[in-house]
Amino acid sequence: MADQTMANRIMTDRTASAPKPQQLSSQMHCIGCGALSRQATQSFRCPTCGDLLEIIYPGWKSTDGIQGNLSPLKNLWRQRKTSDLPLDQSGVWRFREVLPELPDSQTVISLREGNTPVYELPGCARRAGMQRLYGKHQGMNPTGSFKDTGMTVAASFARQEGFRWVACASTGNTSASMAAYAARGDMRSLVLIPEGQISWGKLSQALDYGAVTCQLKTDFDGCVQVLNEVVQRMPVYLLNSVNPYRLEGQKTAALELLEQLDWQVPDHVIVPGGNLANSSALGKAFLGLTMNCCQCHDHKFDPFTQKDYYRFYAFLNNDDEAFAEVPAAEQSKKREEIIGKIRDLELKAMAELTNVNERMAEWEKGLTPPPVHWT
Repeated sequence: MADQTMANRIMTDRTASAPKPQQLSSQMHCIGCGALSRQATQSFRCPTCGDLLEIIYPGWKSTDGIQGNLSPLKNLWRQRKTSDLPLDQSGVWRFREVLPELPDSQTVISLREGNTPVYELPGCARRAGMQRLYGKHQGMNPTGSFKDTGMTVAASFARQEGFRWVACASTGNTSASMAAYAARGDMRSLVLIPEGQISWGKLSQALDYGAVTCQLKTDFDGCVQVLNEVVQRMPVYLLNSVNPYRLEGQKTAALELLEQLDWQVPDHVIVPGGNLANSSALGKAFLGLTMNCCQCHDHKFDPFTQKDYYRFYAFLNNDDEAFAEVPAAEQSKKREEIIGKIRDLELKAMAELTNVNERMAEWEKGLTPPPVHWT
């Protein structure tokens, strides 16, 4: 036991003494009008145009920035996995060089989130006619979902800013995660849920962690509307996915996945989607980091901006306000561009599905060898 403790201390000392790039300062950036600010409003909306905010790092591409120090960073992140420091034991905060900087690291709220395993799924790969298929088990997070990786960052900033109450509208995972991190950080939590549209297993977690839960006679969007009024009138910190700090934490799952794959970029990453916040978070990590640190020279990344994804989602919901700031003469062209991208994605997906179905049918009829031999 003593030898193991000494080994941990030696590794910690090595990690601490290794040359580390300076953590970069961050800014709030409006995805609509492009306005910059150091802090966000309580609604996490742009005060100029009302659009969503994202977090950017102005020094990211400089010689002294993250992209100029990728090799040392990869070594540092791997070394931290054997450290006994609380921050290093988090699968989110051990990637802290690519996260917004907290002035006081003692305010970090962590439940050792992240560090979730990647399993090879040979049976599923055979049935799908694929050479290899892997699954990253985000259900191994403390409250059972990927939401914990974003909640640790957002809740820590709420605590740093001195908030005593945090709140969300939720139908399940978000409420459980928020309540757990609020309790861990000695904060109170408020959950608004739509009547009859809640996962009772997740709600029981929120109640166990002491959340004040209000069931409203409305749908999820109605709960969000009420929540926005609450945070505007009261000192309550908003923890739904419009909070860009959550996306910063969630993007670390992509970095962890790449590390587990020895920085080899997978051909496809399949992500369940609701409001597509998690897709945006993972995409941000891939686009912002993997261009330079991974073996991805043969990979083509779709230059679809976060704003385009928002417009795509709004387009599906007939929300014309998403195109309001686009000049009238360019709106038709922009819509056609997004429709074209959607069609391309649909055609690729249908082609892949048709190919898999044909192979499965041939295999079941004994016309082809077992899928394990397919390439």
